[in-house]
Amino acid sequence: MSKKATVKHGWKLTDKNDQTHGGTQWGSNVTHTAPGLGALCTKGWIHYYSDRVLAVIMNPIHGDFSEFHIWKVVASGRHKTDHGLKEGASKVTTTTRGRVPKLTTNQLVYFAILCAKEVYDDPSWLTWANNWIANKDRSYAAAYASYAAAHAATHAAAWAAACAAREAAWAAWAAAYAAYAAAGAAAHAAVYATANKKINLVAIARKAYRWKE
Repeated sequence: MSKKATVKHGWKLTDKNDQTHGGTQWGSNVTHTAPGLGALCTKGWIHYYSDRVLAVIMNPIHGDFSEFHIWKVVASGRHKTDHGLKEGASKVTTTTRGRVPKLTTNQLVYFAILCAKEVYDDPSWLTWANNWIANKDRSYAAAYASYAAAHAATHAAAWAAACAAREAAWAAWAAAYAAYAAAGAAAHAAVYATANKKINLVAIARKAYRWKE
């Protein structure tokens, strides 16, 4: 639901030319406005993120910039949020460029697993997840076996209620399979998890960013 909002601070991704889709140009102290109406993923809102680490994690399924800059922003006017995945405001000003956080493949996998853990508690999957985190077993075979067990154990009657949680877990497994898939799977895990339950994505993103094997 949209609502009146006070001034907020956040982060915005642009391509290497400081543009977003449609050729919208951003830069130092550049402001753009929107009506502040309708769905968040429309021209009714100017998009930004509440956290720079989360912005980078969500890039593969939002901006999908191969090379990008990150800008500090001031957001005001009307405000809307998408379960914490991204934010929208009717007025956004980019002020200065920030440092782009670099996440390793394993940090992205860890983020995906943490999201899934918020909404999924199948014992076989948790065993795999905890073993992956502890670096006891990161084999594909272990991940597939865990997936099969969890799938078989799910009751048909609980399918609808558990759907988003199961997909979050699936995305966490997918993240483990290859470096190129890790970023996208981590972002999808966040989407699936927040569809099922309100979770603190910024805290999870920061925990993954600080995580050291």
